[in-house]
Amino acid sequence: MAGLNVSIAFFFLVFGVCQALKQLSKRLLSPGAYGCLARELAGSLQLCMSCLELRMLMEIGLWGGGFGPDVVLTLLFLLFTVHGASFDGASANPTISVQEFLLLESSLAATAAKLLAQGAGMAGCGDVCVRAAMAGGLEPHLEALRRELRAPDPAVLSVLLALLAVAITLLIWRFVQGRRSSRQAVLLLGLCDAGKTLLFARLLTGKYRDTQTSITDSSAVYRVSNDKSANVTLIDLPGHESLRLQFLERFKAAARAIVFVVDSVAFQREVKDVAEFLYQVLIDSTVLKNAPALLIACNKQDVTMAKSAKLIQHQLEKELNTLRVTRSAAPTSLDGSATGSPAQLGKKGKDFDFSQLPMKVEFVECSARGSKGEEGDADFEGLEKWLAKIA
Repeated sequence: MAGLNVSIAFFFLVFGVCQALKQLSKRLLSPGAYGCLARELAGSLQLCMSCLELRMLMEIGLWGGGFGPDVVLTLLFLLFTVHGASFDGASANPTISVQEFLLLESSLAATAAKLLAQGAGMAGCGDVCVRAAMAGGLEPHLEALRRELRAPDPAVLSVLLALLAVAITLLIWRFVQGRRSSRQAVLLLGLCDAGKTLLFARLLTGKYRDTQTSITDSSAVYRVSNDKSANVTLIDLPGHESLRLQFLERFKAAARAIVFVVDSVAFQREVKDVAEFLYQVLIDSTVLKNAPALLIACNKQDVTMAKSAKLIQHQLEKELNTLRVTRSAAPTSLDGSATGSPAQLGKKGKDFDFSQLPMKVEFVECSARGSKGEEGDADFEGLEKWLAKIA
């Protein structure tokens, strides 16, 4: 069992050295440098050296006292238990680091630093293991260890693939951001008297003000409350029937997102007009191509007779489905082509629902006036969270 004792001693020696390295780095380096470099380097070195030792034990198990896979599995359990408790938040895994980058949980610079540190840790563990084997009297088995080191290492391959994935993702991200950065506007659409202008004023100033039917657009920069660097341009468009499509045509190409405001109190009698305008927005070729995020803001929820967002969604889907059927049956011209040839809304052969659209559609209940009236605050927390998400 001497070999087994040597292996266990090696595990804990690696653990102690890496822990000392992390503690020293934590004192000398900034938290950012420690988290991206020293912690990942130590974690990768610690895990790779121990795993390499296990691989060598499987190769020379008889030398270690005749122990087999059961002992190796026990050591593997010990390895991950001890290392898992001591990693101090390090992933020591290039796949996880890339995943964090793709989920926007880590910046590009931090991800690149982690991958470099993990690669350095993996590269350094082989030399350390060879020197440890020589010092421990394992010269007869060095050739087996060197064969392991010369063999293609999945860990090194994963680092290279991770770096390649980051490079490709960066190119795609820059391309998407380039297009996205040119679209900074959030359009406020809806019928007259839906409450768009009051929502616009409340979002910008937080104060109530008397409004009147708009005959032109209004725009201003809206800054997200918890992130002053994130901002979008809010554009309030007129809701009058003779103006709304004209102004939509002017601003639709710049739209990152659309807030379609619905009067929840008058919805039952206006449902056909609301659906008609929304239908015209949804089949627009530019809107379909850019697929801006769409929020249906069910306003005036402070009034007792206001309809719920769920009911409004159900009614709109029903009316839009009816409009789709009637428009698809539009009369044809003499040459047999359909007049206007409108785009297909949703999936053909299925009843329409908002999940069939190319953009993400959400519904939220809000009140620009607020439950406490003109002196109180507006009730649109859901709208603010949505704006923060798309900013």
